[in-house]
Amino acid sequence: MLLRVAHSLTRNHAEAEDLVQDTLIRAYRGIDGFDGRHPRAWLLTILRNTHI
Repeated sequence: MLLRVAHSLTRNHAEAEDLVQDTLIRAYRGIDGFDGRHPRAWLLTILRNTHI
């Protein structure tokens, strides 16, 4: 799911993979701030904010 969205944002497979990696690193570092609800929305928000 993350790779598909990242690819739609970047239109480049290599950049999409990098974006997903950066997203997962940020999610791991920010897991303490995650309330446990809506993990998909949380990850997609991180992905979009990382892309900006």
